[in-house]
Amino acid sequence: MLVLDARPTPAEASFSYAALGDLLDELVPPDGAVHAALPEPQREALDVALLRASAPDRSLEGAPVAAAVRTVLHRLAGTNPLVVIIDDRQWLDRASEDVLVRPDADFMVLQAAYRALARSYHAEGSTPDPGRMVEINRAWESVRTVESRAGYDKGRRTTAFPVRPDPARSAPRQPFDPWKYGTTAPRSGGEIVDFGRYAGWRIADLVRHDPDYLRWLSRHSSGVRFIEAIARYLPGEVGVGRRAGLVG
Repeated sequence: MLVLDARPTPAEASFSYAALGDLLDELVPPDGAVHAALPEPQREALDVALLRASAPDRSLEGAPVAAAVRTVLHRLAGTNPLVVIIDDRQWLDRASEDVLVRPDADFMVLQAAYRALARSYHAEGSTPDPGRMVEINRAWESVRTVESRAGYDKGRRTTAFPVRPDPARSAPRQPFDPWKYGTTAPRSGGEIVDFGRYAGWRIADLVRHDPDYLRWLSRHSSGVRFIEAIARYLPGEVGVGRRAGLVG
């Protein structure tokens, strides 16, 4: 079974397609077979969403990105059972939510997701975490039967959103500008990664340990805060230097 797992953080919630990048950036490389098989409009849209390319008119509609994601997932699922897991959905960026979240997910999908998470966080799993496992079991209990799922869905519809319209969600959708946060996102000039699998690592240490991760981070929207440090430690990387120039 192929499990795609995104773990959004508060710092990433304002970056469009941050979670999508976590899921697909390394799995669908520009020189890979899945990427090459995408229809050209979908391939171009996905590259812009993942910050591999700039849109000709500096804007991007969600529809071609959603189509690209469906094509990629269908192709991956054709060779292996596939589960996509979003951990901490409250921090999921809106653009990724629009193309990834299915509130009407089938029971078998939910069960597979539960089992995949349990294999990681159970006391005998690969990364034991009793606190997280308690949360996972609680969530599973709320959807594990037809009756509990119906109650959960009813409660979600009536309580998950404010009674009054949310202006941010009810306003007309604006085209996505992939470079929008290059100059407006908070930047710490950070030397220490504070999220993901290398949380707590210094950029200087990652240069020796996993430079490919830094190259990926420099392309990812959540890496904007670290782009100047990455450019200093990878001075020969033309792409990194160009992106640092756009942010600076």
